[in-house]
Amino acid sequence: MTQWCRMLFKFMLSPILCASGFDGTSNVLAGKLFNIPVKGTHAHAYITSFSSVGELKTRLLKHKQTGVMEDLLEHAIRHRQMLSHVLDVSTEESKVAERFKVPWFNKLTIVASNDINEDTILSLNEQGHKIDCFGIGTHLVTCQRQPALGCVYKLVEINGQARIKLSQDVEKVTMPGNKNAYRLYSADGHALIDLLQKDSEHPPAVGQKVLCRHPFQESKRAYVIPSHVESLYKIYWKAGKICQMLPTLEQVREKVQISLKTLRNDHKRTLNPTPYKVKHSPTIAYSIFY
Repeated sequence: MTQWCRMLFKFMLSPILCASGFDGTSNVLAGKLFNIPVKGTHAHAYITSFSSVGELKTRLLKHKQTGVMEDLLEHAIRHRQMLSHVLDVSTEESKVAERFKVPWFNKLTIVASNDINEDTILSLNEQGHKIDCFGIGTHLVTCQRQPALGCVYKLVEINGQARIKLSQDVEKVTMPGNKNAYRLYSADGHALIDLLQKDSEHPPAVGQKVLCRHPFQESKRAYVIPSHVESLYKIYWKAGKICQMLPTLEQVREKVQISLKTLRNDHKRTLNPTPYKVKHSPTIAYSIFY
């Protein structure tokens, strides 16, 4: 993949990622197009494009409260010199705020960046820190823990007739026929299990016992009485056309956050998480062997 393609992919993906689990994006254009808060470090290219302060064409800015035009560069240089002296003595925000008579300095956001990943954040949390925001770039877009998504297309039905792929490796055997997927919830709102059924089967009913089983191992089965049933299979694209309204980025973000809250903590823990169960109806398991 060329560098241009990587940049394009990153731009297309970043608003989705930021909308689903982050508080903002450093991509200014993505922020403008998708109404995502723009946050993060400034562009190095902007700084390195200047060889000296003499190249600055715009230096005057109007004060937000007084309306007076002031030289921003002059203020920046003067405060940088004073700030560098204070920071040599102490890095406490409260003392900086007291020295410059700017109480809002206490509310400044401390941002950490530079190849930060999940392990770094977990380690910092264990040690205790005062960082307010983590800038995740490389490890977010490239997903170095799983650089390739192990997906492959398999035909399961054609012209109303089920199809199955057979293999000596049982994990590669496909489940024939069109299916629906449902998420079954407990009374406390936690997701219990995801269930695959043939599309001809009736959906699981609230308060009714449902048999969920492993397609290849008879002993791995469980009865579940759901307090809530959510249909996971939704068609947005059919016959070359969008067939229902696509969710906004804000709705995608809200959906992800709500879904994460329905998972038990043992499913989300970093070390040895409990695998989340995906089971099948007896009809699907039966169709594989018979």
